[in-house]
Amino acid sequence: MANFLVLFDSRGTIEEVKWTTDSQLIFRGQSLEVLLEKDKAAEIKNFLETSPANNLQQRTLQLKKGSNYVQVSLYLIKIQNKNLGIGISGKRAEEPVIEELLKAYNELFNELRREIKKNSQSGEERVQEQFEELQKLNNELNNTRRKIEKANINLQQLNRNLQTKLMKDPLTGLVGRYQFWIGIRGMIDNDPEKMGIFVYIDVDDFKEINDTFGHVGGDQFLIEIGERLKAIPFEDSMKIRISGDEFGIYIHGLERVEERDFQKIWEEIEKYLLAEPVMFNQIPITVSISAGMAVYGADTGEIEELIEYADFAMYRAKNEGKTSYRKFNQKEFEAKRLMKEQSRAVKEVLEKRDLYHVYQPIFSAVNGRIFGYAALMRTNNDYFRDTRDLIENAFRENLYIELDLLSFEKLFQEKELSDQLGEKMLFVSHGPYSFQQNQAIKSRKAGLVKNNLILEIVEAQMVKPEFISRIIRNGKKYGFRVSVSNFASGDFDDLGILATSPAFIKIGREITENLPRNRELQEKIKRIVGYAHSQGTRVILEGIETREEMETGIRLNFDFLQGFYLASPKRELPREMEKTTRAILSGKKGSERK
Repeated sequence: MANFLVLFDSRGTIEEVKWTTDSQLIFRGQSLEVLLEKDKAAEIKNFLETSPANNLQQRTLQLKKGSNYVQVSLYLIKIQNKNLGIGISGKRAEEPVIEELLKAYNELFNELRREIKKNSQSGEERVQEQFEELQKLNNELNNTRRKIEKANINLQQLNRNLQTKLMKDPLTGLVGRYQFWIGIRGMIDNDPEKMGIFVYIDVDDFKEINDTFGHVGGDQFLIEIGERLKAIPFEDSMKIRISGDEFGIYIHGLERVEERDFQKIWEEIEKYLLAEPVMFNQIPITVSISAGMAVYGADTGEIEELIEYADFAMYRAKNEGKTSYRKFNQKEFEAKRLMKEQSRAVKEVLEKRDLYHVYQPIFSAVNGRIFGYAALMRTNNDYFRDTRDLIENAFRENLYIELDLLSFEKLFQEKELSDQLGEKMLFVSHGPYSFQQNQAIKSRKAGLVKNNLILEIVEAQMVKPEFISRIIRNGKKYGFRVSVSNFASGDFDDLGILATSPAFIKIGREITENLPRNRELQEKIKRIVGYAHSQGTRVILEGIETREEMETGIRLNFDFLQGFYLASPKRELPREMEKTTRAILSGKKGSERK
């Protein structure tokens, strides 16, 4: 129920609450856009902005309350530039709704009287006119009491008719999609301390059944599924047709939920739904379903989330082989939600061109001086902490080429970059696609860093070594060399790519952090470094975060070193760093002694 007396401002926001039976739904600052459908909110706002004073209007509306709706008779009146809203949805047999509203209204009326008397500067005659206008409105509102009561009775009858209509799904006779929210809420309210399980059921490959047997056969199949659901002897349960070929079961009243409870539910579903085919025109149709289960009182205390979680678990079951069930897993759900948000965010980065670069020095493991810089992509978007997050999501959304082109465009806009680089190298990430699509590299702009440019191929596992070889050959024509990142990770053909003779390979953080304490890994990397040197490929150890990792890289004969232990990325190209140089030379001496 939602009964209230409020004042709206001209924008449709609740300015003041005089009285309400639902303070969580009706409160100061609440907006019509939140409470109503978009077109209805616009209609009410138009009334508030344009309606003359003392004009009383009544509308029947549905207020959004979480995932449900509350039907309300709304009375709108403008009094002395104040927009008054009266909402009626309660049953007078249960609440003294009208009496409370009139009491609140009389208090407001007296406030307005005092306000007129206090603020009027137009003399006693004008004050009297305003009092008379206000009194007429007061009488009119009091006379509408019978109208409100009658409208309230009609509203209750409409609600009863609506509930009867929506209670049952017309095809299967199960609880309908609009009513099951109310039914679940009622089951919970009757025993709020107990737990419950929602089972979200989807018929596998129902489209094929429809295509094969037509809509008549499809409907007959769904009717039989409904009958089988009704027959499952779950206590304190509700059987639901959510929509189309999706069904649900809600079971309430459990003291606790254990692993065996899920299995028991699934065994009953198998017994009643899956044991026998559905017959149509003497043709057997095999029944296969995927189900997901979520727990009220453990996974969530909100009905909307409960159903969303069970739906998520159901899709896991469907993706992992069908004819099975899965329990809801919060970590998997959060990871999936983050993935969706990042998918949206990477498109936003491209639309807003929200990209810039920071530069991390790459140091020589021989003399400790800066050999070059890794140009790392950064964005102000909160969903991407570093270059790798951004690149991985761009690849997943098939947007890496767009991201790559934006990166080069932004990079070559930094006109002083070439002078600052001098003889040092600039490593720029590049996806596994033909650089012929990258006009920035082919244009004169690339001349800014042309002789210093190293294309660092990311996600190299997506292509064959022959493609890397082609990029290397073409690069010679345009004055750039190639590096392959995340080498030796096991994700791609290491030896095949190394045989293409890239100018550089990079060993990534996943290996760097395990290298000092893993002798077997050290031997593997040592062989890779030796083979790379034999064909003129130089090797970079990146992701160095400790002195031990740095010294291990020096001992294993890496050519170059990169990582936060040595230097953090900066917006400006860092100058030579004597402290880091001394640390590398010190580590080199320690390695030679060993």
